[in-house]
Amino acid sequence: CEPVRVVLSVDRSILRYINFGKHHYGFVSQEEKEDTVEMVFLTDPKMDGIARWFMMFGDQARILEPTTLKEKVKQMAEDISTNLTI
Repeated sequence: CEPVRVVLSVDRSILRYINFGKHHYGFVSQEEKEDTVEMVFLTDPKMDGIARWFMMFGDQARILEPTTLKEKVKQMAEDISTNLTI
């Protein structure tokens, strides 16, 4: 299977927390912007690993591409919300 290109925009303030793990998810490059860093990955087409990793810091990041990863993370967030229902 061909790897999938993933682009994330991450708040600069959390880089120190995620830099150690980025290579496990197919990290390719990063470009510094004003307050963010755009990170590019080539990852497994299922995207399960990078989706779960993104959930750890998703409150301070955005998925720029692909849409399928956005949908996967959104579904995971909905499932978590359901599990938290009292």
